[in-house]
Amino acid sequence: MKTDILVIGGGPGGHVAAIKAVEFGAKAIVIEKYKLGGTCLHQGCIPTKTLLHTTDVLHEIKHAAELGINVGAASVDMDQLQKRKRHILDTITTGVNALVESKNVEVLYGTAEIISEHKAKVVAADGSEQEIEFDKLVLATGSVPTMINIPGCELPEVITSNEALNLTEVPEELVIIGGGVIGVEFAQLMARLGSKVSIIEAHYKILSHMDDELSQQLAQALIAEGIDIRVNAKVSAIEKQEKGVRVFFETENGHESLSASTVLMSVGRKPLVTGFGLENTKVAIEKGAIAVNDYMQTNVPHIYALGDCTGGYMLAHVAMEQGIIAAKNMVKNSQEAFDPATTPACVYTSPEFASVGFSEKAAKETFGEIKLGKSDLSGNAKTMIVQQHGTVKFVVDAKTDKVLGMHILGPRASDMIHEGALAIKLGATIEDIIATIHGHPTIAEGVHEAAEDVFGNAIYKAYP
Repeated sequence: MKTDILVIGGGPGGHVAAIKAVEFGAKAIVIEKYKLGGTCLHQGCIPTKTLLHTTDVLHEIKHAAELGINVGAASVDMDQLQKRKRHILDTITTGVNALVESKNVEVLYGTAEIISEHKAKVVAADGSEQEIEFDKLVLATGSVPTMINIPGCELPEVITSNEALNLTEVPEELVIIGGGVIGVEFAQLMARLGSKVSIIEAHYKILSHMDDELSQQLAQALIAEGIDIRVNAKVSAIEKQEKGVRVFFETENGHESLSASTVLMSVGRKPLVTGFGLENTKVAIEKGAIAVNDYMQTNVPHIYALGDCTGGYMLAHVAMEQGIIAAKNMVKNSQEAFDPATTPACVYTSPEFASVGFSEKAAKETFGEIKLGKSDLSGNAKTMIVQQHGTVKFVVDAKTDKVLGMHILGPRASDMIHEGALAIKLGATIEDIIATIHGHPTIAEGVHEAAEDVFGNAIYKAYP
């Protein structure tokens, strides 16, 4: 079998690269060892958000009396919750399969192995093998959960997000090691299901990559829901107890520990660069990831890589964009670069948290003098109606008034953040945001208020 382009990995980046390659006039084959959709669909974004939606509804029901709705005690059927999750994943998977087939992309299921720099094979579940010759290769192999190597990490009570997504019983006491996106989302999810939750984070705050001010606001919201957050804390060991385990960690106060029935190891993910014959090529690995240039090309000119396996932004939407760029560069022999400047980062807690561009801290370090504009969403009518709170924040270049960053903590933050992404892409000034009419009553009015606040002119903010 011969093809123009072979893609190893059918996740968001891989199958998009294949679809676009065919669209641009090439023949493409995808080798996928599990199901199309990758980590995001099967072990990440989609299942997590499905579970979070249930707990959001549960939280609303428990506070329904405030809305004038009287209901009885609410509880969650974990088996039904898992059944609904599987149904959603199966439905989306079926849709992706049909889409890829309709785009004339051939998919081979099995384990890929690169034999040489222009030949690979796929080993199917029944042991049968098929060799494929290719002109160009795309590596979209994804990532796997990271485990920190400490005493006790191998205990059965210690799980990763993969296992956490399939729990059919709520842990009595859950200790989460790592306060990143996965850790924070699972913390609120499990706390709302009734678990006693603690987060242990080595950094000085949760969500280390997000804006400091809004990260602190979210931390306070989680604490208000009963979640224990320990920062500047380094886990040293996990020990088996008569009942459950005990997690030991070091803080500025000395040695501390917490009991747990379950420990969620949530310290990030690492690129998957082994198990598919990469050693049979001359592709370079740097810092545990496949090294690529701005055009998604490795040091071997006909081999490209994208998504999680390249490190950096481990986000499905980044992988998809990189897939489009790689396909265009491979098939059209163009040199289009991946620009991460407009990449939004979203955390699906309640309230949601989304960011794009420079944080306040990073902007000061890069540009020196900046301007800030903020809007307190607790005074926003629509936010009050949906019983939430939050902040919209703009980071602006003091010399040019161009938008450098936008950060939102509040309802629908993950949907509203794209206004900031578009502003950055177009090189818009904060005056452009101000000159754009925002509907009323909407949460997005807070964006306009934050923009006005850059110049101290917010309509619904009292100034000294």
